[in-house]
Amino acid sequence: MKADFHRPSEEDFQRRTPEVPKTIGRHRLPIEILQEEFKWNSVIMQKFQMLSQPYSVWRRSKEDGNSFYRCLGVLLLEHYCRPDTPLQEFYTVYSEIIQQNRHFNLSLANKSDLGMFKLFFELLKDLYNMRSRCENAFQHLQYCLQSPNIDKAMIVAMRKYTASYLQRNSQHSDIAPFIGNLPTLLAEITESGKEAEGVALMAAARCFSVVLHILTVDSKSSDITETAFRPVTQGWSPSLSLLHLPGHYNYLVRREVHEADRYDFASNAYTPITREIVGYEFFQK
Repeated sequence: MKADFHRPSEEDFQRRTPEVPKTIGRHRLPIEILQEEFKWNSVIMQKFQMLSQPYSVWRRSKEDGNSFYRCLGVLLLEHYCRPDTPLQEFYTVYSEIIQQNRHFNLSLANKSDLGMFKLFFELLKDLYNMRSRCENAFQHLQYCLQSPNIDKAMIVAMRKYTASYLQRNSQHSDIAPFIGNLPTLLAEITESGKEAEGVALMAAARCFSVVLHILTVDSKSSDITETAFRPVTQGWSPSLSLLHLPGHYNYLVRREVHEADRYDFASNAYTPITREIVGYEFFQK
């Protein structure tokens, strides 16, 4: 496992294949492609045309029942690896994860999961150290995510942290009505291959202190609905967007993003948009 995690050299980057990775959505696809996929439904096609105004491209995620947690992990790590994200913000999340590890309920993890946690934490630590040294943490992240082991470690971590948050906060007044049978719910969240839904989406947003915008395409009602799940903390939070097609989630990329592209709870609005996300050569246009 240890050999699978290493900082790539320049020669490693030169040797990487141009094929589409199996773990992350490397290719930036225009929104118009979605119109083509739903060309039989004129209403949805029109709504995708509207969607192309705030969003420039989307990236397809692997359809294996883990797409929500994979998208969440990738978008979250990408946000903190961006050179314009304040390093202090990364440090805060890094410290919070260390704190969560101390309170983590081991009953939610087996021996194999603990190895995955260690691998995920090593990745997080390495990315933070690279950001501290002003190295290209974003490119290193993309390279590491091609590893099936690291992909699995990230998904396991996202699932277990979400389940642990729900277990600790199941009695909160705004969560308790949606819990139902808690052991069954926790088992569903931690089970690989089971897509997230319902209160798990709320728990993930709160656990990782992000604003989750999920756009869901409903071909039956010919509608695209947007649902926002917000953290309980006040102030600024990273804003992540996911496209929920029938059965799986995908990455959405906003047309423009500012270094403070986060939700402002005080004004109940987004910060002004200033520039486009075009800075990462790893993604193929």
